[in-house]
Amino acid sequence: MRRLAFLLALACLWEWSAATVFVRPCTEDLSTLTHRDIMVGQEYPLLVYADANDLWSGGLFIADAFRSRGSLHARNKDPNSRDWTGSHLDAAGLDARVIEWNDSAMSGFDFYNDVTKRRPGHWFIVDYRADKPGTCRIDFFQHHLSWTVPDPNHAIVFENIANRDLDRSEMVNFQDFSLFSHHWLAQDCTEPSWCYGADIDQDGQVGIEDIVLFAEYWLWGTPNWRRAEQIIPEEPNLVYAVRDANDLPEITLLVGSSRTLYLTQKANGESVNIFSLEVNISDPNLGIIDNTERDPNNPAIGTACILIGPRDTWFDYFGPGYEQPEGIYMLGVSMWEPIDDGALASFVYTATQPGDVVLSLMHENIYPARLESLLIHQIMPPTASSASVAETVGLLEEIYDSSEELQSSIAPTEWNSFIESVIESADPNQ
Repeated sequence: MRRLAFLLALACLWEWSAATVFVRPCTEDLSTLTHRDIMVGQEYPLLVYADANDLWSGGLFIADAFRSRGSLHARNKDPNSRDWTGSHLDAAGLDARVIEWNDSAMSGFDFYNDVTKRRPGHWFIVDYRADKPGTCRIDFFQHHLSWTVPDPNHAIVFENIANRDLDRSEMVNFQDFSLFSHHWLAQDCTEPSWCYGADIDQDGQVGIEDIVLFAEYWLWGTPNWRRAEQIIPEEPNLVYAVRDANDLPEITLLVGSSRTLYLTQKANGESVNIFSLEVNISDPNLGIIDNTERDPNNPAIGTACILIGPRDTWFDYFGPGYEQPEGIYMLGVSMWEPIDDGALASFVYTATQPGDVVLSLMHENIYPARLESLLIHQIMPPTASSASVAETVGLLEEIYDSSEELQSSIAPTEWNSFIESVIESADPNQ
């Protein structure tokens, strides 16, 4: 109602002109802001400018649904009036005005240029501040358009995000990385600092989820930075897989035996700086994974290894799978260069019961990827106590001859050596 009354009164005094007035987010030097992802706590100017010198009024407002996420701030309030003198610029004229407005529906500022002394150029400026994560919309009103175009006449939408710019330098770079790594694996993060911002998801600790979130905005704020589009193609370029040393998708294991397996990557043109993968066992009753880190000084402790190159070793992570404690979760990071293709990590799997097992992948990553599992046929080894030596040898030869996967993973000489060891271990009375 206040807008309608204002328009009616103003219409009686002069005929509205068709000034072309724009609003755009910008940096402090008034160059165009090229992204809409705003770190919480940061401010960016909103500039209102025109290509004509017509009489004009309008405003920028945040509706009630978005007021908890962002706020508008004008500059240099005159203590003797309602005018914010620092927010109307020279081109708007000496008697231009910026007036704050708050009610139950919205808050922001109305703009009025000088009735007689105005010119094309930069007219008004206010600052938008990201207060909480989430989407925030700023509505732009032009009063003369309100007769023909529904309010608001235009909107600017920001996506407020948790802050990764830990040193407040307006970019996310190696200085922020250094601060982040200083708090790596901290367990006592509390508000309001949340370990000086390193606990990005604010769950009380600096861990895997935080490094994934940090890497998502690596080099944010640098020239021409743009967030990678989160559009998953029908067939992602990036491929993660569980494989054996021969890169096979299907293998055969004797119950009681173990095999070193690998997490592999084929980037196919993608630039990948982090992997975050979990291996789960389809039936935990049939096999186990050693999910402890290999100790190079004590070979009896652990087998899991991070193998990527290049990498920042202090982010290496080994541990039980989130979905299955019998599985394994592994994390590796390279902040300097993309991760090389090939084996990312290795672990040891042991077959404990006969049957078919699938080792499948889960990943928490910013890169869409195709995930390829490993099928394991687990069979009981024949023993001399349950069959004659001849029957045992015949069964082993039949197994080998009928399994292409086995032939691909074990050379004939190795298999023959295994058969000979079975014969030698048999009871000669059988």
